[in-house]
Amino acid sequence: MTRREHDRDDFDVYSGSGGENYEKLELLKALRLSQTRAREAERKAASLVKERDCVAKALLHESFQLFVYRQWVRLLEFQVLKAQTQRQQQEKQLCCGCGRSKEAKDHSEEEEEALCDGSRESWICVALTFCMGIVGLGLAFGCCYFL
Repeated sequence: MTRREHDRDDFDVYSGSGGENYEKLELLKALRLSQTRAREAERKAASLVKERDCVAKALLHESFQLFVYRQWVRLLEFQVLKAQTQRQQQEKQLCCGCGRSKEAKDHSEEEEEALCDGSRESWICVALTFCMGIVGLGLAFGCCYFL
């Protein structure tokens, strides 16, 4: 027998004595079982990666919403503050709630100008808040892209 035939006979399960066949069969069964376990582990790892990605996307989505709500609350707080200051100014100008102003008519023109300036400031604040929201959203999408 040549060396090649002898090597082939070593891996032949059906030839040889009974004890060797049993050992070879057990070895093949163990190999098959380990391969099966490896495939199952790969499937589980793939499903865990998929689940992790879903959780990460959900968390990112929730953080976007939280950021938007915070900006919205800031805007509302600013509007409330502005309305309160305007109300206080109006109360100072009215005398004892009768509806008549303490000052002359020429001061009413100054009030109108002040109200116009206040509305400009509120528009500037709204525009600034809107721009900050867009920048934050762009930043969040950029972070998501690099994750």
